[in-house]
Amino acid sequence: MILITELFSVSLGQALASLTPSPFISSQFDPFIMITFALFCGVTIPAPQMPGFWRAWLYQLDPFTRLIGGMVVTALHDLKVACTSAEFNPFKAPDGQTCGEYMQPFFERGGPGYLANNNTQDCEYCAYKIGDEFYTPLGLTFDNRWRDLGIFIAFVGSNLIILFAASKFLNFNRRLNHPPPQPVHHFLFHTIKLESWAN
Repeated sequence: MILITELFSVSLGQALASLTPSPFISSQFDPFIMITFALFCGVTIPAPQMPGFWRAWLYQLDPFTRLIGGMVVTALHDLKVACTSAEFNPFKAPDGQTCGEYMQPFFERGGPGYLANNNTQDCEYCAYKIGDEFYTPLGLTFDNRWRDLGIFIAFVGSNLIILFAASKFLNFNRRLNHPPPQPVHHFLFHTIKLESWAN
């Protein structure tokens, strides 16, 4: 995934450069595109909290969505979480119930996390038991990691297509006010005419 990210970054920069007439203009587009990618990839604003209009298309079209999805699920899948004392959320169970009894319905419904001690009324709750519980509410799944890698590679391919097409059809060097080079046959033709005139 890191190698594909490097290829994506380089090919994106080249595609932008091929679409613009100068490095200065290309450098003005780059921050706008990178900020857009960062805002809508699900990190700054998680996908479930994103406005529906943007989530429906821009979140899905964002290359960084595939990068984050592939890397997060690979790093956190089946990773056991052990909260430190500062990370536990303390609360008291209702009178007549232990922490385990009070939280049992929550865990039976598939609630994430775990309790440090089930047999007391002074409860300490950790929000996650395994890493999957962190990314599942964000709409990420471990099963899609290879799909996300493939889509990310397709983005590299689309950058290259843009690069080659723009280099072919938007060649800004041709638009400069330089006179076109003279074909070789004109030079030879005039040379032959001069030689024949001299004879």
